[in-house]
Parts: sequence; structure tokens; C-alpha cells
Amino acid sequence: MKLLEVDNLSHRFMDGTEALKKVTFSVESGEFLVISGKNGSGKSVLMHHLNGLLKPTSGRVLFNGQPIFKDILSVRQKIGLVFQNSNSQIISQTVEMDAAFGPENLNLPKAEVKKRVDSSLQHVGLDDKRKHYTRSLSGGEKKRLAIAGILAMEPEIIILDEPFTNLDLPGVEQILEKIIELNRKGHTVICITHELEKMLAHADRLIIMNEGKIVCDDIPGKALISATSYGIRIPGDAEKEDPADILKRMTWLG
Repeated sequence: MKLLEVDNLSHRFMDGTEALKKVTFSVESGEFLVISGKNGSGKSVLMHHLNGLLKPTSGRVLFNGQPIFKDILSVRQKIGLVFQNSNSQIISQTVEMDAAFGPENLNLPKAEVKKRVDSSLQHVGLDDKRKHYTRSLSGGEKKRLAIAGILAMEPEIIILDEPFTNLDLPGVEQILEKIIELNRKGHTVICITHELEKMLAHADRLIIMNEGKIVCDDIPGKALISATSYGIRIPGDAEKEDPADILKRMTWLG
């Protein structure tokens, strides 16, 4: 079932820069999609369109078959964004308060807020730190808290922008494990990253963007053949090695 559809999406900034050029693709329910491309390829601009943070110059985004701006508040509950900089997404003093912020702003009953907070913190492994100050958390813990805040809204799609930025190896492993777990439990996951070597082995599909366009959309093993042509680093020689063998190495999990 097509959960999210991007139809001929274009975006031109006020200075005339074309950030997106007739981008079209769809995302199936339960899919694990990776979107990659070098800096300036348009992938982050695209992310901001997927739950209506930007309005397109032309084209549209559909969620469950309906244009997202038909009921944008509902869509933003169902399509959660985890931004590259976790500090910009964490706004409360304690872990528990931060996870509760979204549900509380939906004016949900206190019992429902508590249930969602308990579930989301347990899901990301922060239940034992619920009373801790958010400023005391490590980089990986802050990223997990940002994910918890999104989970508390009970989204259908989780979109993560460069989820491994500024994380050490343990932090990368923590976040990658949580992303995989979310997908296994039924969430549709879209991961926007140029660090394919850390997680592509776990994805269903890879979209490569270049100069505002989709230049490749395929299963990861086949898409890897095109990756280096568009400035994306991969751990191996795509011209000499079997892409399937390269793909097996593209994870930071042991």
C-alpha cells in the first residue's frame, strides 16, 4: 500500500535556486527507505516537504492518498521528523518532560500522555533516565530522546535526517539498532544520510539524489553501482567487486 506519494515536486527559492526538480516517488507502508546524495543534492529540502514544513513551487505530497495540506496538523502527527541536530528538538528540562511535550500539546488526557511517554522511553532505552536533566545526556542519548518525542506522537512514518552526525561508535550502534527495531515493529522509516556505509545493509531501497533530481531509485545492491558516480562514498570498489558483497559490509553493527 502506498503510504506516502511525492508527485512532480519542485521547489525554487526566492533567489532563483532550484532545489527540487519534478521529484516523484512513493513509499510503501512498512518500508525502510534510504535517501542519499552529496551536499546540495536536495535531500534535506525534500525532507522538509514531506510533512509540510515547506510548500512546493509545484507538485504535491500525498499521505494515505490525500494532499498533506488538506489536514496538515494531523499529517504532522503521523509523519515525524527527527532532525540532524538533536539539541534543536529537545526543549524541556528533563527527559520525561521532553517526551511528554508533543502529546500534552494534543490536549490528550493525562493517563494517555503517561502511557505514551512510558512506552516511548522504554522503546528507546531511556526509561531509567526519565528524571535526568536533558543537558546531561550524551549525544546518542539525545538522539534517542528526540526519537522518543516523535514516538510519543504515535506516527506512521519516521523520517531521520543524518541520524549519525557527531556520534561515536557506541552512539551510532545505539541509534542504528533503534532504527532497525522501529522498522521491524511496523513503522515506515525514511533515513536521509550520506553515510551509507553505516546502515545501508538494513534498508529495503535506496534513492540517490543529484542537483535536485532523483537519479537512481532501486534496491540497495543495484543502486550502489551508481552511487560513486554522484559523489557518494562506499566501502569498496563498485567497478571490481560484486555489489552484494559490498552491501554486506555496509553496517556498523557487529
